[in-house]
Amino acid sequence: MRKRPAWLGVPEYWLVDPVARTVERLMLREDAFVIASSLADDEVLRAETFEGLEVPLGRLWGGR
Repeated sequence: MRKRPAWLGVPEYWLVDPVARTVERLMLREDAFVIASSLADDEVLRAETFEGLEVPLGRLWGGR
């Protein structure tokens, strides 16, 4: 049986879809993950788990 991130105590994970140009940031709350943010196109991803990290999504998709 494959362990799920919640069972391992992973506090946060991201689902990145380069075709749709979207990122969903999921956070562990109690024993389940909830969507903390849904971003698309040229928005900037910020995550409390990684203080100071900012990812301009447009650069991921090949923009400047």
